[in-house]
Amino acid sequence: MKTLTLTCIVGFLLALGGSTDAALVGHWKLDETATPSGNTVAFDSSMNGLDGTYQPVAGPGPVLGGDGARSFTGTSASFNGSNDEVYLAHPAVLNNLTSNLTVMAWIRPNGTNGIQRVFARHGGEGWGFGRNENRIRFTTWGRRDFDSPSVLADGKWQHVAATFKEDSTNSYTATLYLNAIQVAAGSHAQPASTGTTKNWFIGSHGGTGERFNGSIDDVRVYDHVMTATEISEIVFNGAPFALRDDSQPVFIYRFPASFDGTTTRVIDRGNGLNHSTMNSAGGYHAGVVPPGKSGGSISGTGGARGVTDAIDLLNTTDVETYGGFKIETWFNWPGTDSSLLKMIDYAGTDFLSTQADQIRFRLSDATTLAHPITSNTWYQLSVYFDTDGNTNEVDTVYGGFKVKGHLYMYVDGVQVDGAANVYKTAYGDSLNRPTGINRHPTFGGEINSGYLYDPAIYLGLGAYKPMGTVLIVR
Repeated sequence: MKTLTLTCIVGFLLALGGSTDAALVGHWKLDETATPSGNTVAFDSSMNGLDGTYQPVAGPGPVLGGDGARSFTGTSASFNGSNDEVYLAHPAVLNNLTSNLTVMAWIRPNGTNGIQRVFARHGGEGWGFGRNENRIRFTTWGRRDFDSPSVLADGKWQHVAATFKEDSTNSYTATLYLNAIQVAAGSHAQPASTGTTKNWFIGSHGGTGERFNGSIDDVRVYDHVMTATEISEIVFNGAPFALRDDSQPVFIYRFPASFDGTTTRVIDRGNGLNHSTMNSAGGYHAGVVPPGKSGGSISGTGGARGVTDAIDLLNTTDVETYGGFKIETWFNWPGTDSSLLKMIDYAGTDFLSTQADQIRFRLSDATTLAHPITSNTWYQLSVYFDTDGNTNEVDTVYGGFKVKGHLYMYVDGVQVDGAANVYKTAYGDSLNRPTGINRHPTFGGEINSGYLYDPAIYLGLGAYKPMGTVLIVR
């Protein structure tokens, strides 16, 4: 099954005009299951013969057969941070890779202390890749350390990658990625050094320090600089912008199919059957739509403001099950109000709004994303909350469960704000409220004075956030 999956990925990339697997230097799946692992072969799946050996030879060595990062990555190896590693010797194909390269792996750190290498050559020759506490690090030995902001989390799987590109004779750029999203970039005047004697390792650099503590899965090295889209093909198993395929609409409102101003009922055009009721039959504006669109939009001040029939539509249990949620809509702010005005509001605790000349999204833990807007202009907005595989946690404040994840805001397809390791709490669930459309869901105020076009909420992320943009971490 894993071979078939890899074949599908290769075919998809070639169809896009890419040559990702043609440039694959080494691919260590770390799927071996022998116990103890000392002296067990770590097979290279690239067909280049760069097999390694789990060490220490005397055993026991890394613990093999652990849970993989994802269902399509097989099993993983767990390293103790003390003496575990995979020894790869010093093959010429790696020795000569001093720029124009990509290295990547799935990692699950156990603690965030110190510098720990995921894939590296022994200091003095070549380069090393791994982490510096909760930052991603790429090092050209003796020349420069390239660090990301603090984006790594302890105890959960995340995909890390680095590219190192020759821009010109005196300029080389390292770019760092977390889950296929660029998080840092920096340049130096020199490539990595060459040499023929120092060895390469997975889980260490072969010295006494900088050994990885935690699990590693699916290590890959390429002899070209991969794009964010190519990296996302690996991270998301061949579907370039899809995290999972079980996205479930909470509601999809299309105008006039859902609401045309002749009745107060709003019909859900998705399969969630989560209909709404407006305050009045007014507020539908035929022809007031984003450029190139058809139908109409709704305005809260004209009467098109109401609530869903159902309550708790974005409860944390469902959000965890589906791996997150997304909210999408087009909106147009008239520029006449400066107060907080709601467009889509889950229980009064997680909501999309305008406030003066900003579009805002507030999560129930009070994290707020914002971006400036111009009056009388249509914008397409997408907000994503990605649980990134986290399980729920007891919410000691509101009861029930909360779940940790990353929050992203996109305006017109470009990421404009984001926050890592934030919480969708059980606050909204504890209130047992509906979702408000163009208003607060219970007291009816905070009425949107602008125009709302085709709002929708989904459990799961469905068509995932565009790749190649920068994760903004506060």
